[in-house]
Amino acid sequence: MINLNKIAITCLVLSYVFFTSCEKSEDTKILNTEVISKDITSNLTLKNNVNGVDYIIQGCIELKASAILTIEAGTTIAFTQNSCLEVHEFAAIKAIGTETNPITFTGEQQTKGFWDGISFYNTNNQENVLSHCIIEYAGNAKISTASNARKAALIIGKEYKDPVRISIDHVTIRHNLNTGLSIYNNAIMNKFEYCQMLDNQNSILVYDQSIQYMDPFIIAKDNQINNVQWIYNTSSSVVNSVFSIKAIPLSYQLISSFYKMEAGGKLTIEAGVNLIMSPSSVIYATNGGIIDIKGTSVQKVKFSGEFNNVNYWRGIYADNGGRLNIDHAVISDGGEASTNFGGMVAQSSDGALYISNSTLSNFLKYGIAYYEAKPHNADIETSNSCSGNTGISCFWKR
Repeated sequence: MINLNKIAITCLVLSYVFFTSCEKSEDTKILNTEVISKDITSNLTLKNNVNGVDYIIQGCIELKASAILTIEAGTTIAFTQNSCLEVHEFAAIKAIGTETNPITFTGEQQTKGFWDGISFYNTNNQENVLSHCIIEYAGNAKISTASNARKAALIIGKEYKDPVRISIDHVTIRHNLNTGLSIYNNAIMNKFEYCQMLDNQNSILVYDQSIQYMDPFIIAKDNQINNVQWIYNTSSSVVNSVFSIKAIPLSYQLISSFYKMEAGGKLTIEAGVNLIMSPSSVIYATNGGIIDIKGTSVQKVKFSGEFNNVNYWRGIYADNGGRLNIDHAVISDGGEASTNFGGMVAQSSDGALYISNSTLSNFLKYGIAYYEAKPHNADIETSNSCSGNTGISCFWKR
């Protein structure tokens, strides 16, 4: 005969064991989620402790005094609202995940802009590494000290600071407000490759010669702006430097007004690069600066306006001893490169212009304006052509 009392007692015991074991597991998970709310001034290792959030960061935490923060593969760090992580004073973050066990920096809530982001400032330290990491739901870290400063989820470098040295690979920056990644001109990128920008407002913002670090394997999808935006500062440290722009799967969007090279400075634009110009922007070589535009018959260098309107941007020119070398380029939508020069591509009476195998279209007055008695290639009118809306004339020989 079935003993109902024994069955009832057994069920109660099993129920107690089951529920208390669940509560113990949940308590352990909470206990293992450590809260970090103070600056880090000595070496610290964050471990992958549980299946879920391992650490919570509250407030803006500074890593400084040469401290190294090591983060193990698979670790998840959640940030409370408006929190951030800043690296200062030659400190470093060494976050090395794997393809199957990435390190995740996320928000306590899955809301774009919930936390500020990660910033590397005054830290010229070889130990700085982000490898196989995910940065998500951030985007409010300020790029500069200005009250109206642009914001990003990951910032490398900052104005008026010492160099920032870092290696970045296989990092996914996704679901962030504002810009995903910002690279300032004092950045030294030992490595930057195989990164993804997904579902951010803007994908990447680069300053000055940091454009040279762009990777041909970068991926940008589902951002409001997938292009790499390029801001240019005409200070002497920039215009006198030597750097190149490499071809990548994305276009470069030039959002400043002036892009110039001066004495000792040389800008090389490599084959396959696509540049989208902002209204009234101009590229020029002056005071001994050199701009080399090096397309090929297969991979041309392209310049165009964001919209295909005549005179949308100004053009490209050389003056005061500057030199332009242009080969296999497609240039459109410009106006007058400089007042009184007349051409979308032009030289002044003391500039040098060498352009060949190029096509110009949709310009205001002249495609190419040059001086007969000044340095230029002899076949300038036979090796280049104009098409579409060609203004007054393709060439203006002065």
